[in-house]
Parts: sequence; C-alpha cells; structure tokens
Amino acid sequence: MKPLKQARQEIKEKFRQTSKTDENGRMMISVSIKDTNDVLSPLSDEDGAVISNDFSDYLDNKVKLYPPKTRLHIKIFTKKEIEKEEQSKITFGIRNHYENEFVECGRERKKQIIVSSLMIVVGILLLGLSFGLSFTPVPSLINLFIEIAGTVFEWEAVSILCFRRSKVVVEQMRALAIMRSEISFGELKHGKNKSEQKTTRQPKNKIV
Repeated sequence: MKPLKQARQEIKEKFRQTSKTDENGRMMISVSIKDTNDVLSPLSDEDGAVISNDFSDYLDNKVKLYPPKTRLHIKIFTKKEIEKEEQSKITFGIRNHYENEFVECGRERKKQIIVSSLMIVVGILLLGLSFGLSFTPVPSLINLFIEIAGTVFEWEAVSILCFRRSKVVVEQMRALAIMRSEISFGELKHGKNKSEQKTTRQPKNKIV
C-alpha cells in the first residue's frame, strides 16, 4: 500500500504545482490548437455551432481533474489571432455542447428515478408474494426463486439510486461548470503561449 500512497501523494503534489488560477480565482484549463477547424464539428443544428468530439473529449478529461463545483477558465491558444466572429462561434459551440450534455444528464436522472421506483414496487410485490406462498403448499424451490427475484430487483434499484445516479449527477455538475466557465483566447508563439513565456536579457559583453 505504501507505493500506492506515495504515488498518489506525488501526483497530487505535481498537480498542485502545475495548477494555475486566474485573477478571479478560477482554475485555468489551457487548450493549444493548431487549426481552428479542429475545434468545431462540420455538422451543426440550425441554432449554431457545436464543438467536435476530440475537443469535447479533451475538455472532459481536463475537467475530471477538478472537483465538480470548481469555477473554471478555459483559455484557448492558437498560432495566430482569430477573429472575433470565430471566437464567438467557438464559445457558442462549447456552451451549446455542454448545455445539451446538461439536459441529457437531467433526463437520465429522471429516467433512473422512474426505473428504480418501478423496480422497488416489483421487488416489494415479489417479496410479498414469496411471503404469502410460504403458507401454501407451493414447492419451496419456486418460492425461493421468487424471493431471490424480489431481492435482486430491490438491490438493483438501490444500485441505480446510490451509485449510477451519483455518477450522472457529477457529470451534470461538470457540464454546468463548463457552461458557466470563462472562455478566452490567446496566441501561441514558438510552441508556447505568450502568457507562459519568460523574457530574458542577454548579458552585455564587458569591454576590457
């Protein structure tokens, strides 16, 4: 266990050192892209742009590093400055994608409540039937099968409500965090963004 604990501590310390916040205390997520065409999907609905799967996967993986309620600042760096109109499309595409994710998670949560409620009712009915059959000459094997089925329904309902639903809640909270995030743009220079570059002065040659 010690190697695992040590590895967790090292990763946690490394993450703490590399994490950055903006002037408003938002956690920074930097995205460097070579071509703005890779950001937006070639397909979109009538309401506007949608980001590509690769771009959304990158954001999803980055957001998983932070608690769900973390305030975020997404900084997008490109090789050359992009026009305001293109910036607006990308910003809308990000928010549009995660609004859809937020709504989908909400529907999934409602579906889970309905399914788990039905499973609880069915489980109770089966357990009640099993209890009633225990006073009848029905073979014990059949009664045992009904009792097991009722127990399985109950446990599956608990699994949905306690485990699967909590996962969907976290996903919805992360989608909300990106929806509400600050989105800004910067320019790459020599493979690094300008905000990370350090200016150095060359020492002057002394004249002897």
